[in-house]
Amino acid sequence: MTTVDLSSVTSVGWEGLFAAFSGIEELTTVDLSNVTRIESKGLSNAFEYCPYLKKVYLTKLSSAGSQAFDYAFDGCSSLELVDFSQATAVPALSDTDAFLDASGGYSIVVPDALYSTWIAATNWSDPSIVGHIVKASEYTPAS
Repeated sequence: MTTVDLSSVTSVGWEGLFAAFSGIEELTTVDLSNVTRIESKGLSNAFEYCPYLKKVYLTKLSSAGSQAFDYAFDGCSSLELVDFSQATAVPALSDTDAFLDASGGYSIVVPDALYSTWIAATNWSDPSIVGHIVKASEYTPAS
């Protein structure tokens, strides 16, 4: 399995994808582009230790519950893109461990209108994360 297409999903419930794809080495792309809300622990550990995961589309996500992203991308050493480009609000990030041991070159793409709010938001503003946040209009995909 290299691609997971969950583009028909609009909400992820409590522990909905908890550790669901953890350790799947072949996984490269996850499409959750129509999800607008993730409840508590919804993506906790979901992609942990997926060394070839490159792109995650959370394009419309605007609401995330407590611990929704805990260790979500931990160990994703090939991560290039986490796309929030059409979000209408900054989703909560309850801890900085979401991107623990992720690659150094990934981009977190956010709507231009929310950029200033996003980089100032709790935990998104952490030095280990904030440097990866990019305005949608300024994002250039890796070649």
